[in-house]
Amino acid sequence: MAVSRTIPHTEKADVVTCAILVNGAELSRAIPLLSIDIKKEVNKIPLARVRIGDGDPSLGDFPLSNREELIPGNEIEIRIGYRNDNNSLFRGIIVSHSNKISARKAELLIECRDKAVKLTIGKKNKHFENLSNAEIAEEIIARYGLESEIESTGVRYKEAVQFNTSDWDFMLSRMDRTGRICLVEDGKIILKKPDLSAPAVLDLLFGATIIDYQAEIDAREQLAHVKARSWDYSNQELAENTSDEPEAPSAGNLSPASLSEITGPEEYLLPGAGKAESAVLKEWANARTLKSRLSKVRGHVRFQGFREVKPGDFITINGVGERFTGPVFVSAVRQEYAGGNWHTTVNFGMPGEWFSEQLNPFHLSAQSGWFPSVQGLQTGIVTDLEDPEGEFRVKVRLPLVNPAEEGLWMRVATLDAGNARGTFFRPELGDEVIAGFLHNDPDHPVILGMLHSSALAAPLTASNANPEKGYVSREGIKMIFHDADRSLTLETPAGKKITLDDSAGAISVEDEHGNSIRMEAAGITIDSAASLNLKAAADIKLEAVNILLSPSSQFGVSAGASEITAGGGSAEIKSASVKINGAGLTEIKGGLVKIN
Repeated sequence: MAVSRTIPHTEKADVVTCAILVNGAELSRAIPLLSIDIKKEVNKIPLARVRIGDGDPSLGDFPLSNREELIPGNEIEIRIGYRNDNNSLFRGIIVSHSNKISARKAELLIECRDKAVKLTIGKKNKHFENLSNAEIAEEIIARYGLESEIESTGVRYKEAVQFNTSDWDFMLSRMDRTGRICLVEDGKIILKKPDLSAPAVLDLLFGATIIDYQAEIDAREQLAHVKARSWDYSNQELAENTSDEPEAPSAGNLSPASLSEITGPEEYLLPGAGKAESAVLKEWANARTLKSRLSKVRGHVRFQGFREVKPGDFITINGVGERFTGPVFVSAVRQEYAGGNWHTTVNFGMPGEWFSEQLNPFHLSAQSGWFPSVQGLQTGIVTDLEDPEGEFRVKVRLPLVNPAEEGLWMRVATLDAGNARGTFFRPELGDEVIAGFLHNDPDHPVILGMLHSSALAAPLTASNANPEKGYVSREGIKMIFHDADRSLTLETPAGKKITLDDSAGAISVEDEHGNSIRMEAAGITIDSAASLNLKAAADIKLEAVNILLSPSSQFGVSAGASEITAGGGSAEIKSASVKINGAGLTEIKGGLVKIN
């Protein structure tokens, strides 16, 4: 089928006409309009620049600039066409108004943006729960009263954090990783995957309809096999998923597969920051592969003004050789009017990098397409200790993100951790903690430690000598290391204490009742504030050079019906039979000795 040698206009394309409407009213066509420049691009806010001749040196004034119509905040619409068949090419608001004087002329410069520009103003912090990326985008756009058309993204995220980034950057970073693109048209935001089956809206031909053209193929952009990977801490193993090959239209006769063999690795790895579902990994890998395919042929083409081509469309470029002829993806459209002429320039091919790389091209997380990152550590307040998923996480409110919300579930870095072993210290509700983020991703926080302050004072007093270190629990149970004494003390709030003291050379155990046991070089001392009871299920054996028993009142020993008692100046032995046997001299003395 022969390619048309003309652009399919509705009117004869000989006389270009245009109109500018401000707040619905058309500006006078007597105004000296110098030029109009309109740019619409995938993942960017549409803009328009209008140059008007203004400034009268004889009056020393800018009469048009003084008028109310062209001040910032007014709504503006730009229409361009042929023979007064003008169609709207831009609707938005005036954001900038400036005067310019040069050696030869004076101008009034008006810069305009689509109303969606409001999403780009200001850095925001917010915490989202149990929402998909599409639902997050819908919630953000609704705040600005704008229309939206958002393709479902399916996977819901239990937690998602927007940290110190504009609504626009946050929204696009998340959608970019799902393979969606953003198109903005007259205040309406469209988020969807490129329609790879859409027919071309325009056929262009070298030698007929092309005014200016440039294109390139870069083998480095083509990836053979993309794999997304993350760490599944619940199963203690890597989670992986690989991309599917998209059925994307491709210009030229060099296939992506043949190009990827030149420089590309056999496997292109996307490292994830934290735990991710398999569906998320698949979507991520597919998005990267699609970017690669749509970036195979990149360049621009300029032709006579045409209103029907928009970002996200496909056009076909013909007559440019076997390497480049074919359908290309429209990533940007520029409409230029000047000197009575109207030209359209189309940029084709998608950038190979992620949207997040455009924000921070040298950051590791951005190079993987992760969302706007957190720089540095964050302080937080503990709000919950009972992880509903049994992952031993702690919920922490980040005041700089949102001081009113409960916060995020965070894993806890500890001294030792393993299966049914390790240290287990959890902060208390209301404690201040310090949080870090895997790959600087705000969706994957980790508690690195806890913090004291004048408001949450430490249990020990600090000094330059720094002799004491230790742990004190919420109820006052203490484990104190004292370097000056080279001692370790374990103590309960009631006063029960065990001390290992190298400086005193002693081990002591004591309680709040005055009972104590002390072991030292001189021996062992047991001191009871009341009774001392020794009881054994078997034998009690005492062995020493000397054994001295010194009761202050009475002494008694009994075994069955036999007794030995002493006290009050007398001693008595009672038993069914008594034997006194001595190998040598045996003496029995008394004032009186009575036998039988």
